[in-house]
Amino acid sequence: MFKDYNMNQVVLPLDLERKLKENDIAFTVHQMVEQIPDDAFNGFLRETGCPAYHPRMMMKIILCAYTQSVFSGRKIEALLEDSVRMMWLAQGYEPSYRTINRFRVHPEVKTLLRQCFVQFRCQLVEAQLIDDEAIFIVQIFVTKYDASQLVDRNTITSIQGFSLDILITSAIATVSIAVIGDYLVPFLLLAGFGIAWNIFGFFVFGPRMMPDYWLERAVGDFGQSTGVTATGLMLIRVADPEMKSPATEGFGYKQLVFEPFLGGGLVTALSAPLVFMWGPWPFLLLATAMTALGLIVGLFYFGKRRLGS
Repeated sequence: MFKDYNMNQVVLPLDLERKLKENDIAFTVHQMVEQIPDDAFNGFLRETGCPAYHPRMMMKIILCAYTQSVFSGRKIEALLEDSVRMMWLAQGYEPSYRTINRFRVHPEVKTLLRQCFVQFRCQLVEAQLIDDEAIFIVQIFVTKYDASQLVDRNTITSIQGFSLDILITSAIATVSIAVIGDYLVPFLLLAGFGIAWNIFGFFVFGPRMMPDYWLERAVGDFGQSTGVTATGLMLIRVADPEMKSPATEGFGYKQLVFEPFLGGGLVTALSAPLVFMWGPWPFLLLATAMTALGLIVGLFYFGKRRLGS
């Protein structure tokens, strides 16, 4: 037997519900738990003793507390006294931290959490936010329900770092030593001039263009300019192994503009036909004008932002 738990009352809970925003995470938690079949709670039923708190209510307050990065039983108990969303989900009940802790170590809770995941995915499919074949899309959930607090930054960083390691290893493995040997002299000339220009740009333009974290940001561009995108990412990892700076994120956003035009994009694809049609000197003037434009924007726009900060 469970204590009476009714979300359709029209006294106190109705007033509390009015205080919640339309997209409050409490509504998502409520809808998700309500769709769990009643059979899933049979393991919590008991014939003797005082009626227990309804497991639906316990699930809601625990999940809602987790969305606020609150995991301590005592802190969850405190939220039940001063959080509107928690008071609404609990319908006025205030289970103690001991009751909360005993509930969440119950062997049936793991099954319930799995049910919550399945039900939430069904909600996304019904709302046509994901395809029926999709497993889970975090960004849709975070954006729609304003639930950025659910995303654990350390976990995302670990996944990102592991993905970068795979990308870097794959990129280095594709380098052909035989091709380099066939064109060794022109390769050395281009490499020597390119390295000199990039070192000059790194130490001279980097500190003057980058608004903050210039070393971490500039080393990524240096690596990409002297190698490939994976090289730049690898150097950022070396300069910022714990990813505390916004260098990796900024590098990724830059690629949205850089790659379609220069990094193997439109200009790179058209370079050979344009040199063949116009000759090398007109194309050199075009490249010089593009470089000058980039330097002007970097020095006089982003450089001023750095001085202003």
